[in-house]
Amino acid sequence: MNANLWLSRLRHLLHRGPGPGAWRALCELFEALPAEHTAIALEYAEQHLRAWPIALRRAKLASRPTSAPRWWPLVRSAFLHRADGPLAPLFWGGLLDSIEALDFKGLRGCVFTLSSLDWPGSPRALSLAWNALSDRGVERLLDVPWLGRLEHLNLQRNSITARSVARLADSEALAGLTWLDLSQNAVATPGVEALAASPHLTGLQALSLASNHTPLHTHTAAMEALCAESAATRGLRALDVSNNLLDPVGVGLIAQLPHLTHLDLHGAGLSDDGLAGLLTSAAPLLWLNMATGHSDRARVSSRGLLALAQSPHAARLRSLNLSGCEVDLGALEALADNTPELRVLVLRQVALGDEGAAALARASKLGRLEVLDLEGAGVGPRGLEALARAEGLGGLRRLNLGANPELGERELLSVVQSEVGARLRCLGFPNAYLRGVVQARLGESFPELGVEWGPPSQYSLLTRRRFEGEEAYDPVWRP
Repeated sequence: MNANLWLSRLRHLLHRGPGPGAWRALCELFEALPAEHTAIALEYAEQHLRAWPIALRRAKLASRPTSAPRWWPLVRSAFLHRADGPLAPLFWGGLLDSIEALDFKGLRGCVFTLSSLDWPGSPRALSLAWNALSDRGVERLLDVPWLGRLEHLNLQRNSITARSVARLADSEALAGLTWLDLSQNAVATPGVEALAASPHLTGLQALSLASNHTPLHTHTAAMEALCAESAATRGLRALDVSNNLLDPVGVGLIAQLPHLTHLDLHGAGLSDDGLAGLLTSAAPLLWLNMATGHSDRARVSSRGLLALAQSPHAARLRSLNLSGCEVDLGALEALADNTPELRVLVLRQVALGDEGAAALARASKLGRLEVLDLEGAGVGPRGLEALARAEGLGGLRRLNLGANPELGERELLSVVQSEVGARLRCLGFPNAYLRGVVQARLGESFPELGVEWGPPSQYSLLTRRRFEGEEAYDPVWRP
């Protein structure tokens, strides 16, 4: 095969647009590419991949590689997890020259090796989640020579205490951070106060304190410090305080953050009173997660959702998660009529039934909706039939119908073969058996739908793996 034919195949792949499937196919093409065509193919691919998020240009670092694959110069995000072998930077040579993001997970003690890690490229993001990082480890982290070039730092699920958080907040080396994940650590009130008072974290735009081991609802002072006017918090655009069981006073304090666009309150015990306080905010909220958690004693009711629908925030919202909330037909119709910019609507475990599904199908202002998650929402054949004929859901690309046991093979085939189904890129099924049966029945009729089967997932605010349309705030990792 001559060079033009190889470039033609490469061009076809790149024109598919960003996606995990396109990236895998691209790497496979380079593996089969004759060596004499590699240089020109790399140059051509790089020109088109510049617009791709670096989270998609991802590959595993071999612990002790013998040689790099031909497509490695296109990689921008590299990872090494516990099952892949030990951290051995001395064996990596020039593998990190083009890498912008590194992810080391489950590698206990890896921080003590980072000081010898030569990262000559453009370090932007470092993830050290699940590494049992202690106060001593944080001290070693602050000695890493290239730390000052980072924009993103993920320290999720370690053994970090308020003392270490204070050291991070006091480090001039972290002055370039815009994104910090401290979820599932014992941050506590003193740690939050140290973050808010930091003279160096003035560029921070996204912060996660999710699942704090010392619940923030017992420390009103923590929320007061976090949301008060300070150099470190006044620029926050994204805040994740999920799974912290905040009281209405704590939620109301969030309204003081003037630039907040993305807020995750999943499992935070949000009530109608707390939501009412939040709605007084002048911040331009675009992404709001109000899903209930397993331990939530309070939840938002239809009364609170009607207030949301009638607030100025509704018209701006692009992503809304109401999983587990009490949503009656009136509240659902009010939200559908007042959220014209909505791209993502998540209604998991909300008792909608066929009437609720039909109400969504009748909505005339959800034309921009791309993702609809109805897992466990009690949708039956009549509701699915209404959705399949919905003229107002012309933008829908992903539909999750998981855990709706009344739906069978006949109903699922009918929705796939409808006008709405013909535009879907991803369809979540009630169970794995039906997924296999429908996929086999479709055969070659709908090959484009078979690329990414399975329900959309990962709704957390600062997660790195997202599905198209979610509009979550994450400038480096966003697919």
